[in-house]
Amino acid sequence: MGCPSLIAGEGAGVALAQAYVLAGELHRNPGDSAAALDRYQARMQSMIRRKQKLAESLAASFVPRTELGVRLRDYTTLLMRLPVFPKLLMGRYFHHWLTLPDYGM
Repeated sequence: MGCPSLIAGEGAGVALAQAYVLAGELHRNPGDSAAALDRYQARMQSMIRRKQKLAESLAASFVPRTELGVRLRDYTTLLMRLPVFPKLLMGRYFHHWLTLPDYGM
């Protein structure tokens, strides 16, 4: 489950969240790694699936089929360098749908 997709973005952030949840579940279930892995999987699966679906919906914009599409992608990429545009254009794609639990470690 380590990577939602190659184009979902946020790979390092998702990896850190997964490592935190896995460590926390192992801490909560000492000596029962199967239970810890099951709880980890259940907690992370929904977020990963949503990120995969979003990546599928964005895939076409990474590889446009027309010259106009290529130009739009390239100009959009340039706009992403300005502070307001990433959130404006992509804000809904960066929602995590995950609340990290407090494992008390």
